[in-house]
Amino acid sequence: MIKETYKLKFIEKSVFEYEWIDLIDEKENVLIIAEGIFMYFDTEQLKSLFKKLANNFTNSNIVFEAMDPMVAGKT
Repeated sequence: MIKETYKLKFIEKSVFEYEWIDLIDEKENVLIIAEGIFMYFDTEQLKSLFKKLANNFTNSNIVFEAMDPMVAGKT
């Protein structure tokens, strides 16, 4: 089991409930991991999310898996 630390924080909120951004103290050099969720949202929702992330975090990265919607519907 991975435990939270000063540098590792788990946030249990919808990615579109943007108040989670305020729960992260550091806004630079942040690694955001979004596993297995983006395939369920449309392009406009994801554009809005990525703009929000770009406006709130600097020199940061997001890691996610990309899957064609046609494939996602068959899993």
